Amino acid sequence: METCKVTVIVAVYNAARYLERCVNSICLQTYKNLEIILVNDGSTDNSGEICDDFAKNDKRVLVIHQSNKGVSAARNIGINRAHGEYMMFVDADDFLERRMVSLLIKHVEDNYLTICGYYIDIEKNEIESSKKMLYEQVNVSKVNKEKVVDVYKKGLLGSVWNKMYLTRIIRNSGLFFLDNLSLGEDALFNLKYITVSNCDFIILNEPLYHYVKRKNESLNQKYRSDFFEIQIKLFESIIDFGNNVRISKDDMNELNCLYFNALVVAIDNLYCNRKKMTSAEYNAKMNCLKNEKIYKRLIKGINGKDKVICFIRYQLIKSGAFVVDWKIREVIKRKLGVE
Repeated sequence: METCKVTVIVAVYNAARYLERCVNSICLQTYKNLEIILVNDGSTDNSGEICDDFAKNDKRVLVIHQSNKGVSAARNIGINRAHGEYMMFVDADDFLERRMVSLLIKHVEDNYLTICGYYIDIEKNEIESSKKMLYEQVNVSKVNKEKVVDVYKKGLLGSVWNKMYLTRIIRNSGLFFLDNLSLGEDALFNLKYITVSNCDFIILNEPLYHYVKRKNESLNQKYRSDFFEIQIKLFESIIDFGNNVRISKDDMNELNCLYFNALVVAIDNLYCNRKKMTSAEYNAKMNCLKNEKIYKRLIKGINGKDKVICFIRYQLIKSGAFVVDWKIREVIKRKLGVE
């Protein structure tokens, strides 16, 4: 019996091409006791009209129209208007397997954040390939919060769209998305949620959500002037959480390695977008990033062969031979077939 209502929040911005597939996949869930909040965030295509059409045909759909304020602000509006005991978030260009809500709610427990696996669908005009993202090869995993680095590494911490949250925890703790970030807001929301609720993880190792990536789409296509600062904010938050729950020395070592690599990816973003600025601007920004003191701090906290590798990479970056490091990683990614 579906006694508990689940609120599904979708932030919508110029998603007309994909929106019907997304909202249909929510409306057609096997679990029917839903409140579906579509927040049209100032779309300039016909996304708003599509939202309104769904509201006319399904009384569970509520549409909110607002001027463009960004995905975090749109989700926050949805949080304020939610009436369900449980809460989920969906991106407007993605879609759900029909049993996603019913399977998640079946496994909800008070002291856990409920997570499911997902597909990464690579799409151009149609879905060309899919990759499953799971924690391990068992049906359900109960994972202690001390394994947060493992959960992050498996790609299961950095998004909100494959999770079911307890609304009362979000409300009682005043949790909202940071609307001054262009990246990383999902992971920070999750870290705050598991911190205030002191919860562990229940992970359904079944892909129930389709995260759709456009072919050739990558973080480096769009220049983000705050990319470096965002990585610092994100990883310092994970480290603080790790210290609080006393993660192992090996996990902290791995976290520092991930942190180091994330900062290098921020330099990638600048390098790949260098033609969008003058040479003087690029050189000034690159000099600033490659001389940041945080690299030395991270290397100091890294052990074994990882320390040697990071030290060599740091010397390449510091000496102006960053492109060598970048090209080596590009070759490795191509060999491994990584997007």
